[in-house]
Formats: sequence, C-alpha cells, structure tokens
Amino acid sequence: MMKALFFHNPHQKESRDLLSELNDPRIEVIDFMVARNTYYFRGTPAVRIGTETGVAWQKSVDLTVEEIQEAIAQARELSLVITPTEITVDTPVAVEAIAYDISGQAASLPLDVKIVVDDNTEISSCIAEITFEDPGVYRIRAMGSVSIPAEMEVVVNASI
Repeated sequence: MMKALFFHNPHQKESRDLLSELNDPRIEVIDFMVARNTYYFRGTPAVRIGTETGVAWQKSVDLTVEEIQEAIAQARELSLVITPTEITVDTPVAVEAIAYDISGQAASLPLDVKIVVDDNTEISSCIAEITFEDPGVYRIRAMGSVSIPAEMEVVVNASI
C-alpha cells in the first residue's frame, strides 16, 4: 500500500513551517537523518508518495502545502487484472488496469493510463483485449502519471 513520507529536518525553519501547516494524518513524518540511508531525496523538506518498490510522486526543497495535498489526492497505485488466467495462443485475453488511492480504496484511473505489452505494443486505454499469436512469456504493464505502475508476466501456451 502507498504511503506519503515527509522527510523532516527539525533544524530547518522551512521544514518545521511546512510540517506545521500540513497537519495531515496520511503523512508519515521521518527524520531526514534516518531516511537518508533508505530513500533518495535532494534536500529537505521532501515528500515521497509511493511504496517500497515504486514512487508515484516525489519532490524536494521548494514544496507547498497545496502541491503536497494535490499529489496525495492524485496519487494512484495501479494493478492489472488479466482474464482468463490460463492463456493459450489465439484466445482473446481481457486486460484491465485498476487504480487505488493512498488509503487503498478503489479510485479513478489517471486520464493518461496506458497498457503496454513487451515494451513494443502500446494501448492507450485502461481496458484492452489482446490475442497472442505465439507461445511464450510476455510482460504486461499499466502506467499513468502520478502513479506506481503495475507489471505482470503472463505465460501463453500453445493451443492444444
């Protein structure tokens, strides 16, 4: 699940002021000295919205409360649903991108969401029907702005 992390420098006035204005329970405050060995950020104050493996939005130094609140509202973690689960050559497969907000609730998809198959077939939609012509392993990804992409590998079997 996504988290919003605020990397705080208690010795910096800008960081203290911004933190006092935020007052948002969805934001986890971490001392920058503790976070600097785990996360990359250019300076403080800094905010990172994402998971352990991906970043939906990140910004350092010149932050405003409005920017942070807007990013939290827009941030999405994408997921893929592929049916059927047993895929064979020449059988249509439905691929759908689904989005979740920072609280883990189903949310609207970004307007620019797209589905990509093996980095060479791009479908500018959140729902696609794909028919694979050759057996093998294919990588399917869903991407969008202010979003953590979703990625799945599917095995396409030869038809019996």
